[in-house]
Amino acid sequence: MKKITNIETGKSGERCAKNFLRRRKFSIIETNYRTPLGEIDIIARDGGYTVFIEVKSRVFRDGVSPLYNITKKKRDHIVKNACYYLKHNGLWETPSRIDVVSIIFTDQKDLMMIEHIKNAIEV
Repeated sequence: MKKITNIETGKSGERCAKNFLRRRKFSIIETNYRTPLGEIDIIARDGGYTVFIEVKSRVFRDGVSPLYNITKKKRDHIVKNACYYLKHNGLWETPSRIDVVSIIFTDQKDLMMIEHIKNAIEV
């Protein structure tokens, strides 16, 4: 059996997250949005909110949630990218939040669990 790579896991996780969010009536605006500071996985609208979504994916091996991979440095990076997007697109005064979607796959590449944390990172 071919082992799934980290890149494949990430891409599969982002596809799962987009489908999950669409089923919950989020409107996807951008995916893999590049700023001079880095990348935002998904930008969406949820009601009146612009939502920046960080997707963390991993294959279940050790029981550790992908959420533990979000360090203070990563949180700061996500906030800076979100602020850049808001300012660059004239949305500074609109409501926004940062959500995290955690995706866990089995070793056989099957979806095992999705966890969506709204307002996970404070701006």
